[in-house]
Amino acid sequence: MKNIRRLSVFVFRIFIHTLMFGIFVYGFSKHYLGLRFFSRTLAIVGAAYLFFTVWMSGVYGKVDIGARKTKPLFHTIVLNLFVTNLLSFVALRIMTYHDHIGFMSDVLMLLMVFIAQMLVAWIAISIANSWYFVNYVPDKTLVLSNNETYLSKVLNYLNSHQKQYELVEVIESPTLDAVNLNGVGKVFALELDHDFLTNLMKQSYMLDVELYYSSDFGNVIFGNRETFFVDDILLYQYQTRKMTDLQLFGKRLMDIVFSVLGLIVVFPVMLVVSLLIKLDDGGPIIFSQERLTRNGKVFNIYKFRSMKLNSGNQPVTKDDDRITRVGKFIRKFRLDELPQLFNIIKGDMSIVGPRPESVSIEEEILKEVPEFGFRLKVKAGLTGTAQIFGKYNTSARDKLLMDLYYIENFSLFNDLKLMFQTLIVFIKKDSTEGFDKDGK
Repeated sequence: MKNIRRLSVFVFRIFIHTLMFGIFVYGFSKHYLGLRFFSRTLAIVGAAYLFFTVWMSGVYGKVDIGARKTKPLFHTIVLNLFVTNLLSFVALRIMTYHDHIGFMSDVLMLLMVFIAQMLVAWIAISIANSWYFVNYVPDKTLVLSNNETYLSKVLNYLNSHQKQYELVEVIESPTLDAVNLNGVGKVFALELDHDFLTNLMKQSYMLDVELYYSSDFGNVIFGNRETFFVDDILLYQYQTRKMTDLQLFGKRLMDIVFSVLGLIVVFPVMLVVSLLIKLDDGGPIIFSQERLTRNGKVFNIYKFRSMKLNSGNQPVTKDDDRITRVGKFIRKFRLDELPQLFNIIKGDMSIVGPRPESVSIEEEILKEVPEFGFRLKVKAGLTGTAQIFGKYNTSARDKLLMDLYYIENFSLFNDLKLMFQTLIVFIKKDSTEGFDKDGK
């Protein structure tokens, strides 16, 4: 639901700015022939208009339908249009200085264009906001506070924005036992101590809850998050990254295309490896084990068998005598993982994502690092940040940090980058290094 909501707002934002540019071009096309068809003038003016629109959106704010009332949104776009129109007009005049168009005539047209844009923008924003509030219920909101002044201002804000926020509970001087984020969409955390806020962030991360927390000197100096003002209170916005439907579709398409192409390329290698495993000890070629992927779903992973029969599920150690002769070779070059391409085509895994852990190992790790389950917000992957830059015996905590970095900075371009960076593992001597005998 949140993805659809965000996509709807994004589409409207594109639509309204495109409409504003269309009015600008239509108005000035009466004076400038180059704006009536695709030309160098239209291309340069269009690029300038886009640049100034994006720039002013960072200055005055985006047209976030549903996030604010109609009047503040209208004020935002009016300020954006005023500056964007003016700077684009200057660019247009510089581009066409030889056309000898009267300056005052152009200024009058600029004023008429601005008035037309404001009328259309008011109608469009009013309709869009009305549509938004009919189709989307306000977010259930929880307020946690240790500061009476902040609490009063936040409650006044929430009361004046009841279409955006549904206040479900206010907890003063909260304790962790008293806080339940299930079913909550947004949380305001006011003057909470560091440890409490850290635990609250962890809960918010797993449940995809938007968190607004009051700032301190550390946040301001080292913080790099979106800010949010309530009256004269500076809050930081903590919102987990979540793939959009379009990103999920693109990632799945990439998985299928690259996996099929990969299978075609490595099929001869897979045949040779299969033959070597069979000739080595006559045992099964494929090893299957239950692993975990997105949202804790269990699936059977496929790998070329690199260990002797009945070797158990204990992690591999240095000089492990359970590894077969063929197993040492295919593990060194990661050939044992090639059958996972079938897991990717089935949809169990993705090409890029956190390493899929076995159910038993995951349970053990969670006892030491309870946050390890955060990795399960996305599908497990054949390759990924932890697989490339970590080692087999890298600590669970360090692997988690690498995986969270990947999740929070996800993009399809970054996935492509990691695919190519996978070649790094073939020149890293320690990439498949096992644990010491004592498990370290």
